[in-house]
Amino acid sequence: MLILFLFLNISLNFAKIEKPVLYNDARVLGMGQTFTAIADDKNMLFYNPAGFADYGLKKTSVLDAIMNPTLWKPRYSNIGDLTLLGITLGANQSIIDKYGYSPTSLKQNENAPLYQLYKMDFFEKFQNGTLTEDEAKRANDCLNQLMFVKFHPKANIEILSYARHYFGFGSFISSDAVLGIEPGGFLPNVIGEFHFDTINIFGAGFHIPGYKRWSTGISLKYFQRIKFEVHNLNDMAAIYQYFSGDYIKKDFDKELENKSIFDIITGGVSYATKGIEQAKIGTGIGFDLGFMYKYSYEWRFGLQISDVYTRVRWWDGSESSPVPINARFGVAYKPSFSIIGLFEDPIFAIDIEDIFHQQRKNFFLKWHFGTEFKFLYRLIKLRFGINEGYPSFGLGFDLSFYFLSKIPVIGWLRPDSIYFPKFNPNDKEFVQKNICCCLLTGILSPLLYLHINVDISYTGYELGARPGDLMDYQWLVRFSLSYSY
Repeated sequence: MLILFLFLNISLNFAKIEKPVLYNDARVLGMGQTFTAIADDKNMLFYNPAGFADYGLKKTSVLDAIMNPTLWKPRYSNIGDLTLLGITLGANQSIIDKYGYSPTSLKQNENAPLYQLYKMDFFEKFQNGTLTEDEAKRANDCLNQLMFVKFHPKANIEILSYARHYFGFGSFISSDAVLGIEPGGFLPNVIGEFHFDTINIFGAGFHIPGYKRWSTGISLKYFQRIKFEVHNLNDMAAIYQYFSGDYIKKDFDKELENKSIFDIITGGVSYATKGIEQAKIGTGIGFDLGFMYKYSYEWRFGLQISDVYTRVRWWDGSESSPVPINARFGVAYKPSFSIIGLFEDPIFAIDIEDIFHQQRKNFFLKWHFGTEFKFLYRLIKLRFGINEGYPSFGLGFDLSFYFLSKIPVIGWLRPDSIYFPKFNPNDKEFVQKNICCCLLTGILSPLLYLHINVDISYTGYELGARPGDLMDYQWLVRFSLSYSY
């Protein structure tokens, strides 16, 4: 392990480091990015695959689980937890303040500088040379307000994900854009970095034989990455010329003739034309390792080493780039306290990241704290946290009829209920005896287990090198359709 760490440390110091392969979820961000020891939903694929060892299980009783955390029984009897579609949209506070919308009423904010520029037709008048002296002064004031402001729009798609006991997988599209304005010569420079990842991931977790309190897991990732970096007008011109030229088209047409679509998707395209630093397209593989120790039902300890060996192979033939290794350690406390129908399953968690100091983050920016509370049969979830020293908040709504399954008469018809009739090969009248129960279950299942989830998070970030340098906040809104059985 020490040799592996030294090798990774040396290799990363002499290569250009890439951003981590990660899918940001509104629930995790609402809890201040604490999830390493929580590990109780599909986010285990990215934050700790060791959680799959216990996922989809429920305790036989509160008392038994406290005395012996290995006494669990399967919760799912059919397909597990399937998310059919999830869409996450986000914007940072600077976009809302500067672009022109009030964060409270979502109505046009006429005092926003970009809206002022649009209202006075600044860009058209500047191009035509018809700006008056007063308009030029107003435009200069608006541009000064925009200096050094960075925008972080997000648009992520969870195409499909699946999780149940022992394993899970998913296909995700994640984007991360940073746009900003900096002082230039006659005109300010527009700067920007854009990353677009298509991630296919498979994770599995198992108990360590002979040590039932311990579990380990692994996530395997295959992804394709597109990135653009613009720091001035010359970069924009270089990207345009590179992709609009016939030489790229000829290379791509040649690859299509010699390769199948499957080969291009899995292996990418090899450009004969020399690439440019401002734009890259590549393919990568990698894996994460996870560990979990369940001291009791309440207390869990988790460790995840993400991107143990993850590299991006660029299609233009340039040197591949590594993704930095990141080790996170977490502690989660889940007290056995609930008020049936009103409050249940609270969570308190602490995470510390970058243990190997590969990302060179300030020590105080590595800590994360988070809590989650569920109300009204888990229909409403409140989340609080501290991320990089700044408070975070989250709110979740489960728009489903799951609460109906808590009604005894209906709950007995669930296939995982102890009251549900079990198949007996010696009972020749099994179908006739239980036909009503089976038919009613088939009708109720889509109502009881279909979930429409809405999650909202408001997360604080530190964009500077030290706490308090440059604070920013990010809004995320996630809509998802899932089926849990």
